[in-house]
Amino acid sequence: MSIYYRLTFLLVAFCFIFHTALSVQAEEGSKYGQWQSSDDRLGEMINDLDKIIEEAQISRAAHPGFLQDLNRTINQYRLPKKLLFFADDFADNNFTENPIWIVKKGTFSIDSFGSLYSSIAIRKPVAEKETEPASEGDRNLRILFGVLNELTKDGNNQQEQGENTETQAMISSAAPIPNTFTLEFSFRSNANWGSTSIGVIKGDDPQSGYHLVYQASPAENRPMQLIKYRYGKPYIIAEVTENSPNLDDDANHTAQLIRSSKGDMVVTIDSIEVIRTSDLSYQDAFTGVMIINNGGSYNYDNIEFFIDQ
Repeated sequence: MSIYYRLTFLLVAFCFIFHTALSVQAEEGSKYGQWQSSDDRLGEMINDLDKIIEEAQISRAAHPGFLQDLNRTINQYRLPKKLLFFADDFADNNFTENPIWIVKKGTFSIDSFGSLYSSIAIRKPVAEKETEPASEGDRNLRILFGVLNELTKDGNNQQEQGENTETQAMISSAAPIPNTFTLEFSFRSNANWGSTSIGVIKGDDPQSGYHLVYQASPAENRPMQLIKYRYGKPYIIAEVTENSPNLDDDANHTAQLIRSSKGDMVVTIDSIEVIRTSDLSYQDAFTGVMIINNGGSYNYDNIEFFIDQ
């Protein structure tokens, strides 16, 4: 087959695969695996086109201007190559090695599905009547207290709950995480109250870095949030105030947190964007990943960090 016909065939196939990839991406609720498969085929097609264009340039089988335009067009659809530098799918049925996770508080285990599991019994608190309209500052303070109050409890408060009553579980793994990264993980919730978070930290301090917080029962005005810690104090940098994802169905969901070199941060759940914001409070590398359970039953799996090559 001549270079001309091979090039024509690959161009038609390229258009078909690119259109298929867009269709899969736009499909509501589509799984990440389907979109990744389309990406792989698109990348392979671009590699094949590169080889044909190189042959055409050497044999002068096509006009140089046409080949330059074709190269320029293809470059718009090249996918950045991702380098995996941290991963754990808990397939070895433990979290004590390769990589090493350290339990800071509470209890974690590997469940029958091979996922990292934590469960803390919690009851929905009784709503208090407000005597005065709440200001925006009061509202933010209540939200932060509801999500993060367990982080600031001391030993006396915990003993008031009972010697053997767990109020929080916390686990971390040390890893040199660049300031620019992509975090992907599988998540499952079977809770009707409480919250959990996963985030990147500095040193061994849970009150540092960025944390993605999911609150069970989001219909109760409990939004998903992206928070940052500065000097031990939490700040909400973005939240889903309406239509917060309700993941309390005991089904697997794929989550992704992307941070760019410019501080742009995007959160997707099952390939659907839920948060987009920007923050430059941290501009150097992080030193670990941390998972916190503040009440409820949660599973984490396929935790992966990537950087763009």
